Amino acid sequence: MNLKTLVERLEALSNNLQVAQTVRERVRIADRIYEALNEIEQRVETFVIKEIGQPTNAAETLKSKAVKLSGDDKTEKKDRFKRLTIAEAGKVLLKERGVLHGKEIENLLIEGGYKSKSEKFQNTMVVAFRRDGGFENIGGNRWKLRELQSLVSQRFPREAREGKEVPNENTN
Repeated sequence: MNLKTLVERLEALSNNLQVAQTVRERVRIADRIYEALNEIEQRVETFVIKEIGQPTNAAETLKSKAVKLSGDDKTEKKDRFKRLTIAEAGKVLLKERGVLHGKEIENLLIEGGYKSKSEKFQNTMVVAFRRDGGFENIGGNRWKLRELQSLVSQRFPREAREGKEVPNENTN
């Protein structure tokens, strides 16, 4: 499959995700989206390494430059988290960077314009992350985003264990 086909597949999956009726359907489609994104990433890395002839660490360099290019505007970077909650901003950071220490998250949030009057910001952050449920403390105050499947299992443990249909959140 070429890159254009993969992007078209990603677009189709995205459209399917918007119309999915059940949480189970959404989880399956989201898994397929992650697979497509990984395949796209591998294709781009292969192109960079083989076609352009860059060394193997060139892919990482290009990724970091791509992230920097999207945040070049100083005001955008400074006000990036101004209107987000701690949990929303934390998700943005962890999507970009994978695993981060709590203090790094705190510093990046403040640099990004998040305002807090809390004297114990770390405690506030932990409470926000736990209430949200989308974060996992992997030890040593290091945080990562929870896998989508484990989020479903966490919210509907009996249904997930028994392989039953998970209730749709939009119905009463």
